[in-house]
Amino acid sequence: MAGRSPCTPAARSAFLVSLTHGYFDYLPTPRQHELGGYETWLATNRLEPQASEKLFDALLEMAAEVRDPQ
Repeated sequence: MAGRSPCTPAARSAFLVSLTHGYFDYLPTPRQHELGGYETWLATNRLEPQASEKLFDALLEMAAEVRDPQ
């Protein structure tokens, strides 16, 4: 995320923290969905294969809003 972050270099030392509340604890990439495995099965992951990319893009948009509130 740091490579695409709109934040200043000083702010890039921040990191993401998530609380899963016991449900979503791993977000496979589209490539990992192609390869398969336990964390990509519908029984353990009810998200679409592109979910990780969509979430990542949304996080970058939110970081830009924090940096330059309008």
